[in-house]
Amino acid sequence: MLLDVFIAMQRIFLVVEAAVHGTLSDVFRGYHYYSGQDCLEEWQARPYFQLLMAGMEHLHSQGVTHRLVTIR
Repeated sequence: MLLDVFIAMQRIFLVVEAAVHGTLSDVFRGYHYYSGQDCLEEWQARPYFQLLMAGMEHLHSQGVTHRLVTIR
């Protein structure tokens, strides 16, 4: 969802909400609810981290930057 647009100098800034199907934190909370464990094991967290890094790499390769990336 597009939240706001800023135009400054020769740049356009888009503020978006990209987590349309829930946040990463929702995934972790759901995992905790069903498994009873406090955190994911490394082998369980690795695919999420790899997807996040692949997405960041793609954005950077397209000249897109970000201000804040969190799991909230």
